[in-house]
Amino acid sequence: MSKVRVAGGCGNEAIEVYFQAVNNLEDVSQAILIGDIGWNTRDEVKHRRQCYRGDADWTKNGFPPAYAEDELAILKSKNIPIHTFYIGSAKKPFEAISR
Repeated sequence: MSKVRVAGGCGNEAIEVYFQAVNNLEDVSQAILIGDIGWNTRDEVKHRRQCYRGDADWTKNGFPPAYAEDELAILKSKNIPIHTFYIGSAKKPFEAISR
């Protein structure tokens, strides 16, 4: 990952959706997360779901509102390790996810 560079974006990542997707899979023994910034806060999730195509689109496609902390707790309760690879400012949140 040392040769990969961050090119910007719209703020925090929708990591809550990734966690939710992993939680909805069967027979998962581990997960890999690669990124350059931490997850959306609860307020960011609420705001972005309304701004980007509306919450109804997310929900009808199998992703009702979710929050990273809650979804991560479910993964932890299932003993599913998450291996993280990060660049940019994601060190602190991604190390917390791996713990």
